[in-house]
Amino acid sequence: MTKICLITDSLGKGGAEQMTAKLSRAFQNCGYEVYIIILKDQIDYSFSGQLINLGKNISDFKFLKQYKKVVAFKKAYKCIDADIYIDFRVRSRSLMEFVLHQYVFDISKTIFSIRSYNVFLHIPKYRYFFKSYSNCRAIVCPTKAILNLMKTHYDFKNLVHIPNFIIKNEIDPNFEKTSNTFQFVIAAGRLNNNVKQFDKLIKAYKHSDLIKSKIRLLIFGDGKDRNELENLIVKELLQELVFLEGFNANLEAIFGDAYFTLLCSKYEGFPNVLLESLNSGTPVVSFDCKSGPSDLVQNGKNGILVEDQNFEALTNAMNKMVNNKEFYETCKSNANTSVEKFSSIEVIKSWENLINKS
Repeated sequence: MTKICLITDSLGKGGAEQMTAKLSRAFQNCGYEVYIIILKDQIDYSFSGQLINLGKNISDFKFLKQYKKVVAFKKAYKCIDADIYIDFRVRSRSLMEFVLHQYVFDISKTIFSIRSYNVFLHIPKYRYFFKSYSNCRAIVCPTKAILNLMKTHYDFKNLVHIPNFIIKNEIDPNFEKTSNTFQFVIAAGRLNNNVKQFDKLIKAYKHSDLIKSKIRLLIFGDGKDRNELENLIVKELLQELVFLEGFNANLEAIFGDAYFTLLCSKYEGFPNVLLESLNSGTPVVSFDCKSGPSDLVQNGKNGILVEDQNFEALTNAMNKMVNNKEFYETCKSNANTSVEKFSSIEVIKSWENLINKS
């Protein structure tokens, strides 16, 4: 039986973490022996396989903590002795990555995943790492935009495009949805305005016709800018219309009740928010940012792809969704079928082809 080890920062509150958990379940269903190594003690998503949690009982002293974590990482890595290691971590700390490349990783067995258009979150900016990555089993990019960007940095021959995926009919049966008596739109992600721009979204929403129709804006996620957003909501007198709902691991179960989903990030990787929304039959309004939205949004068919960073156009797109009922129903009717190619059945075939490639 082929043994696969997935490596991630945690299993909580992030797209890479969510995809790692989904991949563990899909691999186990395919008959692989699955292990997961996490570096932080945070688990929100359901997973399959044997978990090695390196985030428990760690020292508060930073240097000692990192040293012990590397030692524990090496021990777990060698003990598992997997046929394939797939690394989804943020890998921007050059010294830590150098140590791991020198003393832990078997590069020939390793697949590195680039999760963001900001590729240097996943490969340090030194030529040593470019050469090291070029010798690994593969570098997986979830979008072609990320793959093409990687090509501009180095002459990688092992780049592979494999998108994120959805598992049909996988909503937790024990999850109890709230019976809402109001209409709402959704935005979701880490509360980091430098990337997700929820502050600007709130202002764009305020100038939209959603206000007149009393369609609420629900923002799901946690992060460093929560207080800033709370103060903005009060300043704009939107306490009855805009709500910060916190993180919800079962967001897929809520998308189906939303009027539409919004995304206004500066950049993305492959936005699960849009994929899950469309899979739930809910159309989307998204900036055409780098990267991911253009892979998912068929403009005028399952939603609206808005000129990148044009917040006035974003407001106009919200208005069109509310005021043009025929257009909205067209987008809604096409939403679910538009993402069939991202089903786990199709995408896992690509992963299996990569794993079984000699």
